[in-house]
Amino acid sequence: MTTITPAAHRPLADALLPRTAVVSTALVLGGALLTAGAAQVSVPIWPVPITGQTLAVLLVGSALGARRGALSMLVYALLGVVGLPVFADGSAGVGVLVGPSGGYIVGFVAGMAWLAVALGLDLQQTLQYGLYPFVLGGVVKTLIGAGVISLGWTAALRSATRR
Repeated sequence: MTTITPAAHRPLADALLPRTAVVSTALVLGGALLTAGAAQVSVPIWPVPITGQTLAVLLVGSALGARRGALSMLVYALLGVVGLPVFADGSAGVGVLVGPSGGYIVGFVAGMAWLAVALGLDLQQTLQYGLYPFVLGGVVKTLIGAGVISLGWTAALRSATRR
């Protein structure tokens, strides 16, 4: 009998799948496509829509780990830069990355600073347009992501006990 325990250094994908180059490549591409699909779930507000991207980023990073998760987001950004309609509302191109939502795509952490620079906003306006509308959705997406990853680990642990 083998046992699988969740560990900070071991992503969920490695508990469920063999860690090979082919599997890792498929996971990175899959994470990019999941993010592209989640970006199409959008509530259009100005200047940056509320999308499902952040949920996808949480899931991809949690499931694949830091390296493959970061590669997946890089692939996602590159798909959009080369013209595939993967960004919110089916948009694409470098123009999206240098626009108000570009900071979210590039970093998701430093997104508000980018928004302030891109639109010339002061701190209050930046918070009004770049933070406040996203807090409740961010909490909900975090809870959903935590639940999905928790269910994934439960499945991995059950699978291991059956072996």
